[in-house]
Amino acid sequence: DIRLDFNIPVLPSRLRGFLSITDPQGRKAAFSVPYGIPSKTIHIGLPIDGLDRTVRRTVTLSAGLTGDAGTLGLTRDEARVVEIRPTLQIENVTAYEGSIRVETNFGVNIDDIHNFIDVEPAVDFTLDSWYSRMFIIRGDFKPRSRFVVTLKKGVPSENNGIVLENDFVQAVIMPDLEPAIELPSAGTGTFLTPVSGGRIPVELVNVRSLKVQLWRLYENNIPYVMGNSGYFQKELSRRVASKEFSISLPPNEKARRSIALDELTSEDRGLFLLSLTNPDYEEWYERSQTINMSDIGMTVRMWEDGLLVWANAISTITPIGDADVRVYSAANQLLAEGKTDKDGLWVVQRSEPWGEESDETP
Repeated sequence: DIRLDFNIPVLPSRLRGFLSITDPQGRKAAFSVPYGIPSKTIHIGLPIDGLDRTVRRTVTLSAGLTGDAGTLGLTRDEARVVEIRPTLQIENVTAYEGSIRVETNFGVNIDDIHNFIDVEPAVDFTLDSWYSRMFIIRGDFKPRSRFVVTLKKGVPSENNGIVLENDFVQAVIMPDLEPAIELPSAGTGTFLTPVSGGRIPVELVNVRSLKVQLWRLYENNIPYVMGNSGYFQKELSRRVASKEFSISLPPNEKARRSIALDELTSEDRGLFLLSLTNPDYEEWYERSQTINMSDIGMTVRMWEDGLLVWANAISTITPIGDADVRVYSAANQLLAEGKTDKDGLWVVQRSEPWGEESDETP
């Protein structure tokens, strides 16, 4: 930047129209005037793109520029020739969860600067590029800990010869971990029995309250959902439970708890969508999982023109007789139905093969 010093305070925005900067050929150079209150010292920003060597600029203030107080201004144009020598500057150092971000005015190559960085207390760290003028220091930075970051004199930029001229030292306090809710078994599908209350694990970090909601899929929508990866929208179901829990957790530690779905379903069975949200945050922050709550263990074997179903109770390992069985196509068309025998078996034998089209295939 270029520093302008005045004998009385000047409002920065007043410089517009009175200030010009030109190169040795008389061409106007771009610059930016900051916003702010009147001051005797004002820093004018210059673009650094392409600035890889020392250059000269002529700074001119036109007659008529006035200070913040009084009516008298410059009686004639004032011009100064300045030399601008590019140097690497550290513009910002910010602590984030598990990392420290460093912003610079020129890009740096992280392969060249590791030995120019010290962190106290000492931790092993790695460097990642974020974009051309920011890099990230990653390490075992515990929340609520204080670290002092030193970038040593000589840190090189990607521009040949442009370096950090003096040590840069700044202390940072690592912030708390962001609140988080995770369902460890999500993404794989979950089949739960009433045994032990149909418990499902949940992992929490810095969560003070947890809103648990449960939707039961309408029975007539089951074939459609199971034919589309098993995940369903709330519009295809009805909400059967909604409860909010207050939680006391140690700060910044991952804690595992469990949710007893039997307490929410009133011993109802079927296909459910479990939804977990943090009431202290926006509703869009949600974790959900499709869960099949049932004590029926079912094995299905299918061949070209037939199908076998074997059903047993998971809790007692006994056959389930006289159970209703229905077979639907992906288009929700009923293809066959019947009941299991005393051994929990049901077999359907067709006179012709199952159709290959999606609306005829179970």
